[in-house]
Amino acid sequence: MNYAGTHDYERPWISGEAGVVMTVGAGQTIRGNGDIQVAVKNQGTIEADRSGGVLRISGAVVNTGTVRAVAAGTLALQAGLTDTGTVDLAADSGLTLQGPVSTQNDLVSGTGATLRIENATVDLQGHEVRADPGLVVIVGSTVTNGTLHVTDTAASQVRFSGDVTLNHVPWVDDGAGEFLVYNTSARLLGDYADGLPDHYTLVVWSYHSMAQTRLTLDGGTLRMRAPSRFGTAGATIPAIPSSTGRPRGAAGQREVNLNYAGTHDYERP
Repeated sequence: MNYAGTHDYERPWISGEAGVVMTVGAGQTIRGNGDIQVAVKNQGTIEADRSGGVLRISGAVVNTGTVRAVAAGTLALQAGLTDTGTVDLAADSGLTLQGPVSTQNDLVSGTGATLRIENATVDLQGHEVRADPGLVVIVGSTVTNGTLHVTDTAASQVRFSGDVTLNHVPWVDDGAGEFLVYNTSARLLGDYADGLPDHYTLVVWSYHSMAQTRLTLDGGTLRMRAPSRFGTAGATIPAIPSSTGRPRGAAGQREVNLNYAGTHDYERP
């Protein structure tokens, strides 16, 4: 399935009547870009391997074989994934997961790769989502029974957007990686609805005053940052018990310092 044009209506596609399930047998491969508009039982290989292209599957996928994105292609599973096989996201490639997801694999975003979990309900079954050292974006989703992990490199990032519910999902931060709200609005629910624990840090990165978050700090750290062409703006808010990001004289409140080296109001933190 390969398409080099620019019009969606010309994309290659596979379709069928309602209720049809397509089986990809062991030893068989579907690769390229385009649309698969039926449910899929995959025992072989489904591979998004066209640079800049997207292979979309709009039916639920049951995977006992291999699903992967390679060679700067993107695989978008739009109606869920039940996985007991292999899920592989190669460097500079993309994987989007939507709908109900259950996996028996770590979900790893490598160098230059992006793993996007959007409007999904994900059961990690004791595994982890790891930015190693790529990008993980979690949008309006619920993630349960696993770990979020950033590594000791600045390119390793987990970003939150919308209402994100994390149940039994601790964070692991090896060093230079970051958990962020990046130029968007986010609210953390579930494990973190009542507090961001001690030694946890969430970075709120705002450009043109777009980023905002609502959470309670309970010994954790909220770090605010705004890029500037003329300097670096940033702030760290140490433990402010029972605050939702707007401290107003509560007992135990600590000083918040916002520093900005630029000249434009729209770049101010």
